[in-house]
Amino acid sequence: MYDEIPVFNHELWQPFVEEMKLKLETEECPFDAKLEAVLPSVHQWHQANQQAVADLVRETKETKKAIQNDLQSLRQENVDFRRSIVMACAALTKTLEAHAGSVVPEVAGLEELSALMEASSPSTSPRFRPDQQINEDPPADSRPSIMHPKQSSIHNMYCEWHGISPFADPQGGVVGRNKTHGNKWRNEFNPNQYSRTSRIMKAVDHIISSDNLTWQNAVARLEPLYDCSGKSLSNMVELLVDEGLLTKGRPRGAKRKAKEAGIGVENI
Repeated sequence: MYDEIPVFNHELWQPFVEEMKLKLETEECPFDAKLEAVLPSVHQWHQANQQAVADLVRETKETKKAIQNDLQSLRQENVDFRRSIVMACAALTKTLEAHAGSVVPEVAGLEELSALMEASSPSTSPRFRPDQQINEDPPADSRPSIMHPKQSSIHNMYCEWHGISPFADPQGGVVGRNKTHGNKWRNEFNPNQYSRTSRIMKAVDHIISSDNLTWQNAVARLEPLYDCSGKSLSNMVELLVDEGLLTKGRPRGAKRKAKEAGIGVENI
C-alpha cells in the first residue's frame, strides 16, 4: 500500500520516520508546547490581571469615599434643617407667648375667625372688623356667647373658664356665668368644645385637690401633655383618660341607644 502513495517514496520520508521513532522512545511528543514558550504569555496575563484588580480596588475605594462624603453632607444638611426648625419653633413660641390671650398674628387671626364663624350661627355671630384683635377680651357687657375655638395653652383655657386675666370677666368666666345664668346663656356654644373643655378643667381641679397645688402649678403640669395632643381638645381628653386623670365618658345619643339595644357601635 505504501508503494502506491508517492510521499512514502520521497527521500525525506525515512529521516522523518526515524526522528519520530526517536521522540516516541524518549517520551517527548512533538505536538506539546514547551513551558518556556508558554511562560511569557502567562506572565503578561498575570500582569494584566493584577493591573485590572488594582484598578477595581482603586475605583471601589473612590466610590466608597464619595458615598461617605455624600452621607456626611446629608447628615450635615439634616442637622442644619433640624436646627432651623428648632429655631423657627422657638421664635413661634415666643410670638405666641407674647400675644397669648390678647393679640394674635394676622394669619392665626384669620384661622380663628373662620372657626368662630363655624361655631356660631350667622345671625348671632359677632361682627368682625379687620382692625379688631381676635383674642382681645371684650367688655363684660358685650362678651360674645362663644368660647375661643382653640386656645394656645391650658393656662389660657383655665383663665377663660374662670374669667381670669387676660380673659377677665366680672361674672367669673364660664363657671361664674353658669352659676348666675344657668346653661341657657351659652346656647351658641359649640357643645363638643364646651364638654371637652369642661372635662379638661375637671382634670385640673383633680390635680389641685389631690396634690395640693396652686392652679398655676396644676396647669403647668398639663402643658406638655397639651402640646403632645396637638392642641386638640378631643386628643387631650383621651390623653387625660389614659393618664388616669379622667374616667372614660359614658356613650351618649345614638351610641348609647345602640349599646342599650345590644347593637355594636360600629353598626351605627
